[in-house]
Amino acid sequence: MDQALLKTLAQFKILMKREKDVQVDLEKLMHDATYGRKVLMIAEESGNELLVVAALTIRDKFGHFANVDTPAAEEKNGADAAKGKYLHGARS
Repeated sequence: MDQALLKTLAQFKILMKREKDVQVDLEKLMHDATYGRKVLMIAEESGNELLVVAALTIRDKFGHFANVDTPAAEEKNGADAAKGKYLHGARS
């Protein structure tokens, strides 16, 4: 993890406690997508610009918070690709 991300995480934790009175578990934030989405949603509803920017930065860095349906979409695309593939040739 780079220094800028560590600084953003520390700033996020302090601002969440100060602005929203929410104690953030950074370890859980990084590894539990459901908890992360919930905490980031709370932060993004704030009127504090620094807190919102920190939340958006964290959401961007940990891409697994961005889309909940990503695995289902990938499975669907894989199934569609298999359907369209010709399997009866000499080399299949």
